[in-house]
Amino acid sequence: MGTALVMALAGCGGGSDNGSERSMLLRLDGRAVGVADGADPSGWAKPRVWATDSVVAVAGHDAVTGYAKDGRAKRWSVPLADVCGASADPVDGRVAVMLGSTPRCGRVALIDLRTGTKVWERTLGLTENVAFAQAVIGGEAVVARWLGGATALSIRDGRRLWNAQRSRWCGFDGFSGGETLVGTWVCRRKAMERTTVQRLHPRTGRVLWSRQVQGDVIAMPAAPQPVIGVGDRRRVSHFVVLDGKTGAERARIPLPSGNAVKCETSDPLLCANLVVGGGALYTKPSAVESTGQVSLVAFDLATGRRKWEPSGSGTDFLQPVGFEGGRLLAVREGTRRQGATLVELAPDTGRILARHDLEGPRRQVNTLLRQAAHVRYSGARLLVFEDLVTKPGHEAVRIFEG
Repeated sequence: MGTALVMALAGCGGGSDNGSERSMLLRLDGRAVGVADGADPSGWAKPRVWATDSVVAVAGHDAVTGYAKDGRAKRWSVPLADVCGASADPVDGRVAVMLGSTPRCGRVALIDLRTGTKVWERTLGLTENVAFAQAVIGGEAVVARWLGGATALSIRDGRRLWNAQRSRWCGFDGFSGGETLVGTWVCRRKAMERTTVQRLHPRTGRVLWSRQVQGDVIAMPAAPQPVIGVGDRRRVSHFVVLDGKTGAERARIPLPSGNAVKCETSDPLLCANLVVGGGALYTKPSAVESTGQVSLVAFDLATGRRKWEPSGSGTDFLQPVGFEGGRLLAVREGTRRQGATLVELAPDTGRILARHDLEGPRRQVNTLLRQAAHVRYSGARLLVFEDLVTKPGHEAVRIFEG
């Protein structure tokens, strides 16, 4: 991996009092995540960023690299060839990474972020071209999905567990992992389409339960019980909360027609303006018609009812980015007079507990938050990164103190 453009700032404040600034700990450009100079056709990177108790790990084009939590030093690096995808979140400190040069993304590696080691790497044996693929860890399996099918590998040793090849009409469109494995099975034939959400046995692929939904499954955020975002093509109209053991519908959450939930087409786990935690779902509409403002709203997963909508100074234009330590975390874009802030809210009431300015030039940070593909809070760090970087000098990753 190329030399990183790193900002490790001394005197990083660690307090949670109101008004304390959150320092920028790490900054990486395209060159730092393996984007080559010149006309090299492999000169691109799909960054992924994860934070654990001890490191912030960054997947670039040619390696997964672990940095100290304060951004001051590189702790380890796992060399890889042609990273083309990776799991959205660590499970027990491990992530799955898809590998392969264009146009074939056909290998999987399991990386342990706690030790900075590659546990195993396996070839899927694909015969078709696969530019990008989804990787997810669910229970005891690592599942790789591409347009033509899916393969599950043992998380212990990479042994192949089961395959699910796409037929002429049907196939898996996405997976969600964690303690359980949930997939979306879609059949399209002429003008008819049928979508079912299935819980699968990770080791055998056996369907434990199946529930049909009306519409396209767009979002499947990681949660103790399946939370399914359903809509038309890329716009979520409502969420369905399912019982993890039976698949029965527990609650339904309708969203305003102008909601701002956006998910990657290749990975329903990677969504903007959507956080699930503490028994609630947090999102924001794209606009509130009466005021023109954008306020974050919370819904109870048990009932589907709205819990609260914050009001008062500083509560407009909040974007939810994470749930950690019993707190809801959100960012607020800055204005001409005020810089961007990281905001802590009480999950039960929406009351603002603390605001923290994000360190950096005001206009630059505001533009970063507005244009970045991913803004997430995890491991007491605010992770801001792009989905695709094609030029060495382009912004790729920024990490702020949490």
